[in-house]
Amino acid sequence: MERNSLEENISSPEEVIAILSLYIPQDCQVKDKLVWLKTPCGNFTTKSCYKLLSDNMATTSAISSFPWKKYWHSMKIQPKIHIFVWKVLHDGLAVYDNLQKFNNQVHNICPLCKADEETICHLLFNCQFAREVFHSIPIFINIQNDGNSMEIIQNWLLQPDRGIMLNLGACIILNIWKARNEYVFSDITISVQLCMSRALQDFKAFDLHHALNFCADININTSTNAIWERPPPLVVKVNVDAAFKDGKGAAAAVARVTYGNHIGSGCIFFNMSSSMSVEAKSYSFGLQLSLRLQVPKIIVDGNATTIPAVIKGSTDDIP
Repeated sequence: MERNSLEENISSPEEVIAILSLYIPQDCQVKDKLVWLKTPCGNFTTKSCYKLLSDNMATTSAISSFPWKKYWHSMKIQPKIHIFVWKVLHDGLAVYDNLQKFNNQVHNICPLCKADEETICHLLFNCQFAREVFHSIPIFINIQNDGNSMEIIQNWLLQPDRGIMLNLGACIILNIWKARNEYVFSDITISVQLCMSRALQDFKAFDLHHALNFCADININTSTNAIWERPPPLVVKVNVDAAFKDGKGAAAAVARVTYGNHIGSGCIFFNMSSSMSVEAKSYSFGLQLSLRLQVPKIIVDGNATTIPAVIKGSTDDIP
């Protein structure tokens, strides 16, 4: 095609120059073909197409700054749980808060606690049911009280624990979501106990694969697992526990209010001569924590029955 003909059909001079600069082989045997410019070989691949779409997709600063490569490498759990957490990170669950954006007739109240709006963060982390599930798990899972879903999961991801908190936390929030759906769609109420057992069952596959043995001594089908009991309103409950071996002791205390919100905790290590002394130290540590928090009413709860009996009984029986 000659230049004059191009100029008549194309208004932009730059486009005319670009077309005329194209190399055209003189060999008439060469056939035209489509070339995909996003790969070196010129062939289309779904990977290159996904990258093209991702590069041109508008994202929030939180999404773009999230350590995605570490996330995909650290998640060693079943693919269904992996994808579920990815949806959580992208605010992609059909909770009432999201459905209300498309239908203002949706009643946006959490179906499990019936107290707050059902956002993803509330349902999976802040709902009373979710809090009780996390507190009943034998392995500690950290949840920031003022964090959003992405911040909580990113904190799990950055823990130096070989992925334990991230993968166990993922199993827990998936089973909270399942419990919610069973209640909403089938009118079946799932107990905290059952939700916890299902989460541990999912986590056990990760645990056994990596030979961590965190679930080795946990009977996930038992019905006698301890469940945290809420204190009365305006009362803070301080749970204490202790461990003793070879003259070394450790004590820990955790303070929570009626709805399970964490308000303070701590642990100490020390030398001690007997397990009874260590248990007594844990109760003392719990009382010290209460004084530091300046709460008017407390309940100190532990698994050593002898110490409370001595405290409440006659001083004649104290060794």
